[in-house]
Amino acid sequence: MKSRGHKLTIYLNTDSQLFANRIARPLSDLGVTVMPFPLPPKKIIASINWWLRLVQSEINIVHYLWGLHHPLVYILSKLAKKKVIVHWIGTDVLKLSRFPRRGMLWKVGMRMVDLHLAVSQPLAEELKTLGINSKVVPLIADLPLKPIEINWPPGDQVFVYLPELRKDFFNKDIIFQLADRMPSVKFLITCYSSDNGPSLKNIEYLGFVKDMEKIWDQVKVYLRIVEHDGLSHTVIEALARGKHVVWSCHFPHCFYANNVEGIKGILENIFKSGQPNIEGMKFAQSEFNPDKIAAEFKQIYLSMLRKK
Repeated sequence: MKSRGHKLTIYLNTDSQLFANRIARPLSDLGVTVMPFPLPPKKIIASINWWLRLVQSEINIVHYLWGLHHPLVYILSKLAKKKVIVHWIGTDVLKLSRFPRRGMLWKVGMRMVDLHLAVSQPLAEELKTLGINSKVVPLIADLPLKPIEINWPPGDQVFVYLPELRKDFFNKDIIFQLADRMPSVKFLITCYSSDNGPSLKNIEYLGFVKDMEKIWDQVKVYLRIVEHDGLSHTVIEALARGKHVVWSCHFPHCFYANNVEGIKGILENIFKSGQPNIEGMKFAQSEFNPDKIAAEFKQIYLSMLRKK
């Protein structure tokens, strides 16, 4: 790898393909090529072949999204003489705190990491309590490609992401209690089946939604009540479109709440005000601009390559 101004190529693990794609697009405009990179197979012979290909590669940086890969992933990458970045995104930190993999192999794996990144300051602080120092760099959210006019729909509608396989983590009971107590508010719920949810007239179960713009055009609020979080991309995407956000985490231009009464009062005030979240939109579009974040990634990569 060469200095600033020359082509730069990195490996990025493909098990987080959505995040990887969002990083790759703006980085390519800065002359950085992101190559997809699979994790090593579980079978020994295939894993050895994976390592040999890594050794022979001229690419010097491997950027792992998600922190709790098997420690051998990091050890083998370092033995292949690569720079290793581990990017912590949220649930991986939660699992690390609950199941601290403090065995010798894990400790060796962590020593092989050249740089830890965290998507938010609270996550970085949480990692620090677990003995890991990290630099805060967010991943890239799905922001509008150009400034948009805010679509402020006439009805009082709320968007909720409620994955059925993690329904308790996303507090389904709170969501359904709110819908029951606010019959004039429509709740658009994705990734949840009507077969397993209450049959309320003000709930629309949408299943998996590929085109989120259709959702954003219909709602005024994004509601996210979770047990633990990193930096939700959907929060940034909602703010960037002028929507209000009610979240169980403290964050600029969002309303904090984590129980039915608190959320209900906030929603009522939002709908009563009748105003979009202009300041939140400006904040998200400025602070989480994909080109800005991509430039920070590039500087990190170049800085790592300069270190012996």
